[in-house]
Amino acid sequence: MNAPIESCHLLPAAEAPPAVPARGIVLALNFVPEDVEPGIHAFWHSASSALQAQGHSLVIASTTPMAPALNSLPVPYLLTDFPAQYPSSIDLSSAPLPCPLFERKVQDWYGCDQTLARASIQIASAFLHQLITALGPVAVIAWQSTHPLSQLMLEVARRHSLPTWSAERGWMPHTLMFDVADNHHLSEVGRSLVAQSLINSYAPSPGELDHMRQRLMSDKNGRYAAAPVQSGAELRQRLGIAADAKVFALFTHSEPFLFAGDGTLAELHGLSRSNYLHIFEEIKRYCTEGGHYLLVQEHPFNRGQAHELRIHGEPGVISLRENVHTLLDAADHFIFTLSTVQAYAVAYKKSFGLLARSFLHVDGGPYYHGDCADIRTFMNQLVDGADWPSRQATIEQRMAFYLKHFLLDIAPTQVSASAHRLAALLRNFERPLRADLDEAINEFLLAWAP
Repeated sequence: MNAPIESCHLLPAAEAPPAVPARGIVLALNFVPEDVEPGIHAFWHSASSALQAQGHSLVIASTTPMAPALNSLPVPYLLTDFPAQYPSSIDLSSAPLPCPLFERKVQDWYGCDQTLARASIQIASAFLHQLITALGPVAVIAWQSTHPLSQLMLEVARRHSLPTWSAERGWMPHTLMFDVADNHHLSEVGRSLVAQSLINSYAPSPGELDHMRQRLMSDKNGRYAAAPVQSGAELRQRLGIAADAKVFALFTHSEPFLFAGDGTLAELHGLSRSNYLHIFEEIKRYCTEGGHYLLVQEHPFNRGQAHELRIHGEPGVISLRENVHTLLDAADHFIFTLSTVQAYAVAYKKSFGLLARSFLHVDGGPYYHGDCADIRTFMNQLVDGADWPSRQATIEQRMAFYLKHFLLDIAPTQVSASAHRLAALLRNFERPLRADLDEAINEFLLAWAP
């Protein structure tokens, strides 16, 4: 577990005044272990140095251990772990009741009862409120906006009238995004008039597109540890699939309860849990009746869970755990929910469709099931692909824009420049440090000692 923040890290010693005026504290949330994406931790190191050089201090609330050189505070990853870790930190009988809609989301997300969901929200809300009150930050950066802990952090920060961002692993390999809106389909790139105007007029050079494809193809693991890449022909041979057989690959996302309760998020993204399961049955039926193959690659976090898609021995429907490039090479067409594998699919120039409004959903972009009368029509569109070249060009244009203007590159040679880019943005925000900051931090740490 990472060591708690030390208040002496945040304020310079009296005999050594800072070279620049103190501009305030930036509070960030981190969920990603270093062994999953080392570039993210390298980015935090560079960002901390860049912020410090301009008078800001970075404090990271992290669910995973951080290096001692960083100002960090351990927090539980599961919202439902807060009651067990901090059993006596607040009086639940006098704590405000949570929003019923959010309480229901927490129940669906974690599969817990109402009592645990309510206590988890109340304790985590108090923790975040007291942390933000103690630190008095100038800005707050959450991680992955649909995660319950991030949602609470953003809500508390906004009650404190603070500017907020939602960080997340970027849509391209070894990138990050810091979104002023939400992640996925509700990102600022789809909600900003400025962004829409710039995207529509953006004309990437051939060199940009070649660089983007090379970047996608050279990242052989994808976002998570994977088996060594094989050619698609090798996979087909191993599975006994004829060279002329039609093969579809379906990739799922890691948050099956993103659409908890089939409510607003479900409607905005065009896919509820119940509808998702119905569509999956329809896709399986289409493939089995047509003599096609359906290769199903669940997100690693879904495997072995109750919400993993069920396959009941349907001929040609195969659940796999392969390198994403192996599957992309083997399949003729791809189907995605919100999986970021769709970014890699762009490099293969094969037609693909969406079961949800993802970050690539746009008129003239990937085929979308909601634009079709039924799943059979959707699947036939994928196979026909008459207008796919124009759709491919639209997708490539948007991806090139994202890479150049929206995403922060955390490849080893670009980490420092990206950290300075974020720091330059935050330079616009300034807030005096609390005069009693040392005392406030110590009181917080004492009140929330596990």
